[in-house]
Amino acid sequence: MKECAKARGGVVAVSLEENSLKTIKYAAFALTGTAYVQLDSIKNRVQVTLRPKDVSGKITARRLASGFLEGLKQEAIRSALETTTGNSANT
Repeated sequence: MKECAKARGGVVAVSLEENSLKTIKYAAFALTGTAYVQLDSIKNRVQVTLRPKDVSGKITARRLASGFLEGLKQEAIRSALETTTGNSANT
């Protein structure tokens, strides 16, 4: 399987060849309660920069990146289901 996203600290580089911008945005939006999220377009990738809103150190940028990658996988599955069935898969 081709690598579609790489994380380094609180920065995740996501391939637009493997993920739609919509999928990336939904995965990022899911973290806006706990993180400041910045999306930047760089060639055929989107760079997602995550910074914890909680400054106590309980939630690290690395942990946020891990959560983003998991959310990205889930959103990709939802998107594939939506495309296959023609229905929204918001469950």
